[in-house]
Amino acid sequence: EHAWSADRSLGVPHFAGFCRSHYVAILTWCAKYQAAESEIDSMRATLATIAPAWMSHCDIRLGEVRRRQGRHEDAVRLLQPLAAHPLALFPLAWLRLDADDSDGTLSLVERYVRRTARDHTRRLHALDLIVRAASLARDDARAAAALEELRALVPKVNTRIALGMLAEAEASDPAAQPSATIVR
Repeated sequence: EHAWSADRSLGVPHFAGFCRSHYVAILTWCAKYQAAESEIDSMRATLATIAPAWMSHCDIRLGEVRRRQGRHEDAVRLLQPLAAHPLALFPLAWLRLDADDSDGTLSLVERYVRRTARDHTRRLHALDLIVRAASLARDDARAAAALEELRALVPKVNTRIALGMLAEAEASDPAAQPSATIVR
């Protein structure tokens, strides 16, 4: 709301479209899929004429919604044409994990990590997925390395969701010992 208010006061119409993409991600994480779809529709309307290069974000965000809804064919249809886009790699990797394809998951998520290496939040999500896929593949060394990096990154991100992701990652790796990381 603050971002959209700033957009109105500054008179920069594409600003809200960019912020809306992040807002859609939050709605998706909260499983508020109908609200996310409504925001994606608003994003499309805003960005279609003033920032068409950002239209891919609409399909990527909708692809993630479809994946979480279990509508995998729809998700693939939306995401596969955008496979070169760094943000599409992550939901495509999750689709591979949903299909029990640990090698495909690891290949995609590691490409994603290479493209978003400096972004702590994106790296946190990727490391969680690497732990899950490596555990599925019974690649204990790879899972342990990702989990160790995840444990080191959680205090830097310093959010409750980061701590929750760490707990889930530890639970998905049978060889892991729970950490004592505390987020303040």
